Amino acid sequence: MIIGSLALATAGAFTGASLYVNYVEQPARLALTDDALIKEWEPSDHRGFIVLASFAALAALFGFIAFRELDDVRWL
Repeated sequence: MIIGSLALATAGAFTGASLYVNYVEQPARLALTDDALIKEWEPSDHRGFIVLASFAALAALFGFIAFRELDDVRWL
């Protein structure tokens, strides 16, 4: 059952990070000038992609393992 907890935790981390980007970072970015916005956006987009992709991949992996171990389709 620990694998199910890991799946839930990583899915929650993905959700939290996505909400943070949408409701905290993006409004702050939109207050910048166009040049400053692009300069700030490029490196943060790359870092954000790595973080969110990692959370999504781990959540999917843990969810699939939980599905296989517990034979419960709700983990998919």
